[in-house]
Amino acid sequence: MEVSVVSVRIKGLFNILKNGILARGHMPGWPLVTGSFSKLVRFKDKDYREIAGIIEKAVRYL
Repeated sequence: MEVSVVSVRIKGLFNILKNGILARGHMPGWPLVTGSFSKLVRFKDKDYREIAGIIEKAVRYL
C-alpha cells in the first residue's frame, strides 16, 4: 500500500460562529483564520502504528 499525507491545522474557526449559533440577522465580523500545512509525507510498506506516529509528530510540529 502506498499512501501520501499532508497534515493540516486550521486555527480560528471556532471564533466565527461561537457555539455554532448566530442570532437572526447577525453576521459575524471578519475573524482571523489561519491554516498551516506540513510537508508531503509518503508511506510505503509501513505498519499502521508507524504511520500514525509519524503523522502525530507532523501535526504536533504544526
